[in-house]
Amino acid sequence: MCDLEQYTDPTSATYLTSPILPVIVVVFVAYCEADVFLSVYEMAVDTILLSFCEDCGTSGGPKFAPPLLMSALGKSSKSHVTPSDKD
Repeated sequence: MCDLEQYTDPTSATYLTSPILPVIVVVFVAYCEADVFLSVYEMAVDTILLSFCEDCGTSGGPKFAPPLLMSALGKSSKSHVTPSDKD
């Protein structure tokens, strides 16, 4: 983008002597966007793990955890109860 004629022509009003400033601005904006995205992702993972811990604490073991989470944590899904089985 910085190699366009409007930026490389010394007589142009938008002449760039060095592309370092635009690169620094782009890197800063990209970092801010990535930080916001990863913060949302981190909050989702924390919520899932806290829900799992609450499920283990209140019912004496994981009852409502999905089988994929159970297998990822090395737990047996034999005692897995679906919400429709709850009385």
